[in-house]
Amino acid sequence: MKKIIISVIFSLMLLPCLFAQGGPGGVGTSSNNIFWIDANQMGLSNDDPVSAWSDLSGNSNNLSQGTVGNQPVYKTSQVNGFPAVRFDGTDDYLDFGTHISTSATTFFIVYNKTTTTENGVFTIQHHLLKDKNNKPYLSSESPFKSHFVTKPINSFSVLTGRTDASASGSRYMITDGFSFSNTIRNSLVNRGSSVLGAEYTSVATIGSYFTGDISELIIYNEDLSDAERTIVIEMLSAKYNLASYAGLYSYTATHSNSVKGIGMESDGSNTSAQGSDSLEISTASDLENSEYLLTGNDGGAYTTSLSTPITIAERWEKIWRVDETGDVGTVTLEFKLGSNGFASVSNYALIIENNDGDFSNGDVVTHTTGRSYSVGANSISFTGVDLADGDYFTLAEINSGITSISSGTWKTPSTWSCTCIPAGSDVVTIQNPHVVTIDSNVTVLNLTLSSGGSLTFSGSDSLKVFDELDIQSSSFTAGSGTVSALKSSGVQSFSNTSFSNITFNNLYVNNLNGLTLASGGWSISGSLQVSAGGLDVSSADSIVLLSDASSTSQILESMNSAFTGEFIIQRYIDTRNAGFGNMSSPISDATFNDLDDDLFLSGIGGINGNANTGSGGVFYSIFSYDPFLDAHDTIKDVNASMAPSFGYEVYLATTFSSLSATTIDFRGSPTNGDVRTPEANQVNKNWNLLGNPYHSHIDWDQSRAGFPISESYYVFNTDNGTYDFETGGSKRAIAPGQGFWVFNTLGGGIYVTFEESDKVVSTSSTYYRNKRQTSYPEFTLSSKVNNYQHSMHLNFDIFATENIDEFDTPELPSPLKEAPAITSRAKNSEEKLIFNTLNPLESSQIIPISVYAGVEGNHEISANNIDLLANNYSCIYLKDKVQNKTIDLLVDPVYNFDSQKGNSDRFELILSNDFNECDHIIENESFTQNLDRNLELRNSYNQWFLDYTLEEDLSKVEVRLFNLNGQEVLNPRNFSLSGSGSQPLGQLNNLKGVYLLQIRNKDEVLNKTIKL
Repeated sequence: MKKIIISVIFSLMLLPCLFAQGGPGGVGTSSNNIFWIDANQMGLSNDDPVSAWSDLSGNSNNLSQGTVGNQPVYKTSQVNGFPAVRFDGTDDYLDFGTHISTSATTFFIVYNKTTTTENGVFTIQHHLLKDKNNKPYLSSESPFKSHFVTKPINSFSVLTGRTDASASGSRYMITDGFSFSNTIRNSLVNRGSSVLGAEYTSVATIGSYFTGDISELIIYNEDLSDAERTIVIEMLSAKYNLASYAGLYSYTATHSNSVKGIGMESDGSNTSAQGSDSLEISTASDLENSEYLLTGNDGGAYTTSLSTPITIAERWEKIWRVDETGDVGTVTLEFKLGSNGFASVSNYALIIENNDGDFSNGDVVTHTTGRSYSVGANSISFTGVDLADGDYFTLAEINSGITSISSGTWKTPSTWSCTCIPAGSDVVTIQNPHVVTIDSNVTVLNLTLSSGGSLTFSGSDSLKVFDELDIQSSSFTAGSGTVSALKSSGVQSFSNTSFSNITFNNLYVNNLNGLTLASGGWSISGSLQVSAGGLDVSSADSIVLLSDASSTSQILESMNSAFTGEFIIQRYIDTRNAGFGNMSSPISDATFNDLDDDLFLSGIGGINGNANTGSGGVFYSIFSYDPFLDAHDTIKDVNASMAPSFGYEVYLATTFSSLSATTIDFRGSPTNGDVRTPEANQVNKNWNLLGNPYHSHIDWDQSRAGFPISESYYVFNTDNGTYDFETGGSKRAIAPGQGFWVFNTLGGGIYVTFEESDKVVSTSSTYYRNKRQTSYPEFTLSSKVNNYQHSMHLNFDIFATENIDEFDTPELPSPLKEAPAITSRAKNSEEKLIFNTLNPLESSQIIPISVYAGVEGNHEISANNIDLLANNYSCIYLKDKVQNKTIDLLVDPVYNFDSQKGNSDRFELILSNDFNECDHIIENESFTQNLDRNLELRNSYNQWFLDYTLEEDLSKVEVRLFNLNGQEVLNPRNFSLSGSGSQPLGQLNNLKGVYLLQIRNKDEVLNKTIKL
């Protein structure tokens, strides 16, 4: 997708391919890099005589040899595939065009000596490099002194030497990557001519000819800093694959071309580096001592490649790689285009990849920050580039994409510049003042909502984004739509630069590398779901999961470890009577501070101080529940943790009598993944206070561990002052942030695991406190003195018994002593039941009814759904034994009576299929306990139960199973039981056949033949 302006094309055609170069490795310029030869730049064939060797430094100090017999020869592929010039050691040498007279110098030479005899390598006026007996050395005089290192013959290496311009007393440093010498020199030598491949002696003769190969020689007219010298050595070492004493560049195998760099040591730095490959590096923001950034390229061409991410139209074939030592901060990269430009100026981008160098398979960062074009240099620059060790980068062209040209719907071609419908591979921009409406499901690669542009969802359709979303306008209307982040590889980014909060209805993330909300403020009013990759909001200004009077956001079933950064999770609580509410935390790191700034709390040391009780003590408004002690604990520290899966009783009040509607803000990371109740909150026998750990409704039947934990759960109702319960297969899901009570009929040590799969789709704003209408026969006791009331329910099941069993649910007493209560009892137990299941096959039933009056005065019992009882029974009577009254509930379902404060067992509910039987029951003693047997065996829904009526002290019960041959087929099972109840015999579930079951305690033995 080339979009090159014609005038730019014409100007590029007039420019040479290569620009004026910087010094070797990007160190220096022609002013201090006074000489540079490279055999690879000669363009000769193997064994061609060398009559001239051009200087690359820009100073035109070219070497020459006019005498054919004295000319060395060109040899291809001598070191790492590069050529060299071979000198025969007899009479070959080359003259410098200009005598080099510098005193201070740093030189670098790549050569191989093939004999141990004394040879001159090169001579300039004040410096002479010779090699003898595997020891290259520099000379100083007055008196004569050699400064040498060890270098084996028949081996290429990078040799460097340096000194300053002092007359004497300075150091001569020389190293070849293996050995090092740093010695005090005397005065410099003085020679009358500069030659390569020989020594120009003090008596003005040429001799001591060099035997071997020279590939590259670089001479500076100054003593370079350690950083500059290190960079040049790294360039040469990478190019020729030779040892480097610093070893700073690690990518010589693939990116050894034109290595250059910036760096700093205590004696100086190299802050700008331009090489022969059109790239300049400069302006490091944080360059310090011992830090370097080096780059080399792969030798690729300046032609373009289509191996790119979808957002990029094309790129240069040439790819650079980075080796960073320390952290130099950000840099500026400038690409000299020459005749190799391929895009309009506004579409150039720097692309960076840190995985495998393949720009087509993801992990690509597109950088356009600080992009500028220099007409004079014909170059593109990028500022603030943060390169990391191992990064690959190159110059690319952004896919300029599709823009809106008018307002309209997304799928109307006339809305867009392409006269088409944008799809999942397109880069789209909605421009000012266009309003684009999504009225069906649409896809896009990149979407930019420009300032002044508008995007509106008209329904519940989805916008699927496969790369970046950039919202620059506040005119984003989510409606009931869904935005999906679906990038196939690489981190996906959504940014909000509109300076306004952007609200999504639903946000769905399914990207292996995740979605980042890169900037701005965000909200979600509907559903958030992260199926893959994670959601990182740490760079966003804020993200709020909204809750109000009409709806509450939700986090649907998501991957583990789905969230990074701080979320604000709102929970709306509507107006209600003052009283305790059951609450929990939807975030993993909450404290009671999250409640304290939104509610009036007392006794926790928070911002509101303390309220006093009537007796003058401190009123504690938050309680936890200890299942081990079966007792409430007061919360006294506002900084205490609100642990996930724990429920809390929180007194909700704005005035003495009511709570005004309010919204609680929880701040932190949403609870995510499977949550197992900890040991401190394991489910013990009797009552347990749990909490929904998620910002989502959950299905209690999926979360609970099964029997003996009840399928019913209880929530405190501030309107009637009692605990209402949900039960049955159609009970409501437990709301987000909801605490709730459950009952365990047996011993402790049971753990509940809440799982992501337990979540239920619902945006209901209900924070449970009101009892809903039930589908069971219901008996409600109301106080006429206050507004409190309480209900008891009946149910029917053919496997239910008249004794207490697994179908029955006990009462959870209200913490308010003024609240009334109505309960029933099973035949063999004093346990007060709020849910009593009867066997419909029994022709007559007599159910004891107890009432508790919290205050003295008039009370009322009302029967609801009485028609459900009439389906089974002809007569339905309520008998008041105190008043000796019998009320036909089919005629009058409401009964008023006066009561003293306290408990009373004054009522019986009489059910019968026969009116005569009803009359007989009423006229005679209405209820007697039948406790002939302490142990009964019963099968219910293919599950065997042991029903028991025992003393309150623990009694040991033993169960044995025998086959018909009298052989014991299971290990004996022992239980410690007390009171009345049902014990499941799970060990029988997997057996088939006829067996003898024996059950015994200290008082009784029960033998029964059963078929399994």
